[in-house]
Amino acid sequence: AIKLMPSENTTDNMIVMKFLNEDLLREKKLTQIYNYTQSFFFHSNTTLYFPMFHFEEDNLPVGDSENYCAHLFWALKENDMALELYESFQGFPKCEKAFNSKVIWHQHEPTHGAEIYAWKQTATALKGCSDKESCTKKCDKLKGIVAKHSNKDYMCYSYAVLTDICFLVDRNGTDSWRYVGGCFEDRSPTRMASAIPGQTYSFESVRIQVRSLYDPYVVATKENSDDADLSFGVDIDFMFTIAFLLFFVGILFGVIVAAAVILRQPISQTEIYAKTFKTEALSGRPSAQF
Repeated sequence: AIKLMPSENTTDNMIVMKFLNEDLLREKKLTQIYNYTQSFFFHSNTTLYFPMFHFEEDNLPVGDSENYCAHLFWALKENDMALELYESFQGFPKCEKAFNSKVIWHQHEPTHGAEIYAWKQTATALKGCSDKESCTKKCDKLKGIVAKHSNKDYMCYSYAVLTDICFLVDRNGTDSWRYVGGCFEDRSPTRMASAIPGQTYSFESVRIQVRSLYDPYVVATKENSDDADLSFGVDIDFMFTIAFLLFFVGILFGVIVAAAVILRQPISQTEIYAKTFKTEALSGRPSAQF
């Protein structure tokens, strides 16, 4: 189960995740290489957990979203509906707001977890353009919206919005679990996508996953790829291309070796004696005995 803090959207502010032990469509290609069945926890209904984001010029700049803190809990299968029996995962860093005296933090809430942002802002000062039209062309390349404040330069505001949350976990001894990092590039627990100007984001279907550190899907891929719904690295299609090339090179190498063996005819014993006799005759030494 997971808590997103601060939030008051669920009973005891806890999301009980669903256990999946089937191959998702996006991972079918990889299971053709690695013979295994997926097994991880999943949740995607995040309606009202995050504020709405309107990427409109009138709203700019909005800055980063409020930062949330995500904490994980675990329980035995037979206790999965008894929230009071859930225990905390170890290994989380401190929640920034939990130790901020200006923030009201409920005493029963965990004080450690992974920091989560619904969106992150990037502000770029546009140089070399004197009017909004020319600056807009530059800003379009950054997928942003132009805004000007007082006498300052035109600014291009672009945003990255949350699409996925994924945690890697491992056993901590025999009777507990620990958080070891995120599934994405640089062990980040979140994956973001470029926001599209003019769009409104409600974050109703953020995909949340909890996977084992030794999950073959995690081991096989290392970084984020935009071509797969949840790939942590090398594009799966790219992996298949490399595998095919290696297979082809292996066959070619085998053919070359086989050809070399066939062309290299064995030398008979008679030929060996004849060559020895000729060599010794030329050197003036007695010939080999037959």
